[in-house]
Amino acid sequence: MPTTRKRRQRRRRQQRRVELAKISDRDGDGIPDELDKCPDEPEDKDGFEDEDGCPDPDNDKDGIPDTADACPNEPETVNGFQDEDGCPDSAPIVVKENRIVLTELVLSTPIGHG
Repeated sequence: MPTTRKRRQRRRRQQRRVELAKISDRDGDGIPDELDKCPDEPEDKDGFEDEDGCPDPDNDKDGIPDTADACPNEPETVNGFQDEDGCPDSAPIVVKENRIVLTELVLSTPIGHG
């Protein structure tokens, strides 16, 4: 017959198992299902909205997946200049209506003088 001490230890172990069973984390991302907005998809833990429990494949929502985005938390400026890198930028030369606008110093050599 088990001693009182052993019965208490067994009861504590059973209580712990019951408590652990109550905490469910189906996707294994460390966020309990009751707090997880995406309980069947693991959080990607990239420092961006990690507490919601949902993966964020494109943090800045610029259409470039974070895995290919050089600036995953800053949206790309789609302007025809390095649009595939995922970083905001400005083109050195911009055409607006009927004008050419230089956004930075552009050095050139006159034709026939180079």
